[in-house]
Amino acid sequence: MLMKDKTTLIFEIKEIVERFQGNPALLFQEIKSQNSKEELAQIYSWIVENSFDIPLLSQTIKEIDKLKNHENLDALIDFLISKTNEKFITSKSEENDFINLKVLAVKVIGNFQDKKAVPALLYCLNSKQENYKIRLCIAEALGKIGDKGAVESLINVVKDESEKSVYVRESAAKALGMLGDLKAI
Repeated sequence: MLMKDKTTLIFEIKEIVERFQGNPALLFQEIKSQNSKEELAQIYSWIVENSFDIPLLSQTIKEIDKLKNHENLDALIDFLISKTNEKFITSKSEENDFINLKVLAVKVIGNFQDKKAVPALLYCLNSKQENYKIRLCIAEALGKIGDKGAVESLINVVKDESEKSVYVRESAAKALGMLGDLKAI
């Protein structure tokens, strides 16, 4: 099968997103019926990088998890680090939706079990400005990925008496157990 060039793909996806706005299920049904897995990976990355529609992003991240194409990992990492809430949030419920969206992204990143995600995850774990739900999910993802390079940061979180969330500390301790490094003892 001949793969479409990126410009054609982006044009098509913009058209489809506009046509199915507000109905992510139909949008993805249409996208999947017309594109190869490689094209789907490009489309999903484009949506994650360019959309500010929470339901669309949520469904896209779920589709990335199903597709398991490592090309999407960079888009998820960039989303986690660079997308901030001011473009997404106009109400308290949207703030919760945005936090849940980032938690979903972290879980999918963890499912890839790719060590290239570790520096970004550690950056977010060590940021006390990051929401505690996201940080505890990050600790779990680090344990799932299994990179021993995360041990020191996880130990620091567990030892940090000023850490406001006991859940983050508990999640970091569980991640240390998953890593099985003797320094964690």
